[in-house]
Amino acid sequence: MGLEVLGVLKNGDSSAAPVIEFPNLKELTIGDMIHWEEWVIKTTINITLMPLLQELSIWNCPMLKSLPCQILSSSSLREMAIESCPHLEVSYLPPFLEKLELSHDAGSLSISLPIQNGLHSNLKSLLIFYSPHSTLPQDLSQLNALQTLHVYYCESLTCMSNELQHLTSLQKLIIYGCPIWVPRCEKEVGEDWSIISHIPNISLSEEEDKIWHGNDLSIGQFQIDSS
Repeated sequence: MGLEVLGVLKNGDSSAAPVIEFPNLKELTIGDMIHWEEWVIKTTINITLMPLLQELSIWNCPMLKSLPCQILSSSSLREMAIESCPHLEVSYLPPFLEKLELSHDAGSLSISLPIQNGLHSNLKSLLIFYSPHSTLPQDLSQLNALQTLHVYYCESLTCMSNELQHLTSLQKLIIYGCPIWVPRCEKEVGEDWSIISHIPNISLSEEEDKIWHGNDLSIGQFQIDSS
């Protein structure tokens, strides 16, 4: 399947007047396409595709192998969510992406974050749900603008990535429903505490009613002054 299924493919010659396809589209969601393997966007040099696209969500496309370069190179894309696409290979992150959400097996993104030119200076929020892997994606240290990291229900996570030590812009870490990980992050006594101790706001919870906020263990939720 290529994007021409959505009516984008033009058969005119390259000398035709410039065309903008889906000029006002800001959000695109594609899901439950279990036999979809290829997403190929075929356009001529005079076609601009989805110039205002800001949010892309792809879920439960287990055979999808890649995303088209027209999407990955988009200067308008700010948020991207990938869920249950185990064969998806992403060669690089969109340059101005600010929020990335990965759920279940998100293919290569669940293993490593492909960063062009060594750093990604725009990604501010990373959310990871139900990862089947024992570690967080590699190359987190290249996200030099990352401010919040959320990790939920990743029961296979066994240890903290040392790369978090290098994320000096990280302001908030939330870990919920990760029974192996949470004790390792307990203040001063956890094996991984030294890796995350520089983060101003930390929320940890093994269960729904137990939450560690930075320096304290509490029942329920409260705001802690980390000063």
